[in-house]
Amino acid sequence: MQALPASFFTLIFVCFVGAIVQIGQFGFSYALYGDKTLSFIDNFKRVHLLQELARSPEDIRTMKGDDIAILLPNPSLKRNEETVVAWHYHGESCALDIYFSTGQLRPDYVEYRALSLNATINNQFSQTDERGLNSYCLKDVLEAQGIDTPSTYARQPTPTWDSPYRS
Repeated sequence: MQALPASFFTLIFVCFVGAIVQIGQFGFSYALYGDKTLSFIDNFKRVHLLQELARSPEDIRTMKGDDIAILLPNPSLKRNEETVVAWHYHGESCALDIYFSTGQLRPDYVEYRALSLNATINNQFSQTDERGLNSYCLKDVLEAQGIDTPSTYARQPTPTWDSPYRS
């Protein structure tokens, strides 16, 4: 019987350590972003969706409505009209509007928008590119939903006005 080379054991050790690191990262994310009202599988999906949207807020346009509901369970306003279902989310200085045609799984239209209550806010956001605005608005809406985001995520000057949406 031939002995296994030392590189084989090194490879096994590296894979083992890598798996432990991945499990640790997921456990930390699960503890931060998990929702006690959701199942383990839905929380796993929620953490994945949050990570995906942190990289690209525009990806919400291609998500299924069920996934959006797991990620953002409490719309500020939910309207059912004859052919359209609309979900509206508000943060302190931004809003997210999602529109579905009745019976459709994915949104027909998604819009991140700054709440322009005064000239100072309009000026702040007019100098931001669309991706920056989307990232900031997503952060604002997530925080309004009680989902803490890292302080380094989507840095933007905080508006200096009292929001009518603050609870």
